[in-house]
Amino acid sequence: MANPGPSRTRTTPERQKTNNAKSWASQTIANILSNPVYCGLSRLNGGIKRGKHEALIEVETFNRVQYEMQRRIRRPDQRKTEAPQLKLEDYTE
Repeated sequence: MANPGPSRTRTTPERQKTNNAKSWASQTIANILSNPVYCGLSRLNGGIKRGKHEALIEVETFNRVQYEMQRRIRRPDQRKTEAPQLKLEDYTE
């Protein structure tokens, strides 16, 4: 098996670190978890459309994560009435 190359993160017993040895910011993680590109969608000209790449996660999983992220918001003024739900049929080729 070939060496996959250098890792993007360095692991310490306490937590994951970025390449420059800093901890991941919570907003960075939130941005990754709320990015619909991982569901097989693409961002183009400020909009979202169905991408040509394979989805890394299922839409159901993405939607559960969005619900959980909304549920965990502590400040009521930041909470939305409903977590955003993604429907692939809303996006055309």
